[in-house]
Amino acid sequence: MKRRVVPVRERGPVPSPPPPTAPFPKAMRPRLLAFSACLLSASAFAQNVIVLDDDGGPGVDYTNLQDAIDAAQPYDRIDARTGSYGYGVITKPLTIMGQPFANHHFGPVSRTAQLTIAGLQAGETVVVADFEADTILVEPNQGAIVLDRIVSVDIHIDQARDVRIRDASVIQWPWSQPSPAIEANDSFVQLVGSVVQGKDQSSGSQLNGTDAIVVQGNSTLLLADVQVTGGKGSDEPGCAASPGFGGNALRCTNSTVRVLRSSLTSGEGGAGCGGTVASDGFAIRNIASSILTSDSTITGVVSNPALVQDIGGFPMMNLTGGSQPGETADFEVFVAGGISTRLFIGRRPTMTPLPLIDLPLLHSAERGLSLGVSPPSGQRTLPFLIPGLQPGTLVFAQASGTNGAGTALSNSVTLVVR
Repeated sequence: MKRRVVPVRERGPVPSPPPPTAPFPKAMRPRLLAFSACLLSASAFAQNVIVLDDDGGPGVDYTNLQDAIDAAQPYDRIDARTGSYGYGVITKPLTIMGQPFANHHFGPVSRTAQLTIAGLQAGETVVVADFEADTILVEPNQGAIVLDRIVSVDIHIDQARDVRIRDASVIQWPWSQPSPAIEANDSFVQLVGSVVQGKDQSSGSQLNGTDAIVVQGNSTLLLADVQVTGGKGSDEPGCAASPGFGGNALRCTNSTVRVLRSSLTSGEGGAGCGGTVASDGFAIRNIASSILTSDSTITGVVSNPALVQDIGGFPMMNLTGGSQPGETADFEVFVAGGISTRLFIGRRPTMTPLPLIDLPLLHSAERGLSLGVSPPSGQRTLPFLIPGLQPGTLVFAQASGTNGAGTALSNSVTLVVR
């Protein structure tokens, strides 16, 4: 059966997002995408650069993260060299960039024990890139928070209007506290191209595996190309206690969730004596939440399956490739085959509702490109040649797909220029 793109709730004809320019020949598109970046850079905020290095030395402004944050003016950039920097609390718009690293699963070289982001006003943005933070606390915020190439053990988000996490590794290790790897309450969160793992309990600890992701309190969660696995329950080979239950990959309460081209795997139950095995967790533990899945792999039990809607070919975006001037970043667009597709590029994160479309327009959309009708595979890769933009510059992209049932918007992706 041919797949089609439909909105989460079909409510009659749906107006398209703001009209883009006329279609462009394929050969021109990479050049035009690079030109769009040039237009975006012209209006970027001017930045002072603060150099942070815990070893001190020539050219270093501060050796302590919090001192650098306190000294920074709004929209300044802190360049953190290799080192460990204790704790940091951010309450104003700024950019913190660590040392780029080859593989985020092995961790960056700029780290902090705990990073707290709180109190941003609407229209303000914090960017943290190439950083390791054992714990990230996002407390009530009206602004936008971009976490790019982050390594963390747990991320807790509460009453945050706009949190965008990309290319992150959030894995709970044996010494972690028994809490979800990512927890969001009353927040809007996008998670793209990332790995999330609940805590596997050690043998004999008599503990259940922890949940990987928990969302509650009217949150919205978008998962795009994310691997999510619940923690394993403890083995109890000595028969003195029952083995631990597996953790849930995703537990959601009174929230809205989209799972796009992702995998959700329940945590395994522990083994006991005599061949007994505890129950695995849920792949999706659903309590009064609306969940849409598309082209995803769900391994494990799904509770309340009537509240889980599966729609193949729903629009999704990912970002791969380079991030430095002169390199090429690839915007990857996935929709169903034969769908009219558009790409929108912007400089500023926004949350602009569109009539009868469930997701908002997630950036300022200074530039729109018609991509024509999607190929049978539904996948397009759009090269984006990065010009000489200053580090910390943001480029946002979001796609739409339109068929006879209406228009649906994808998640947004964020390019952070290094």
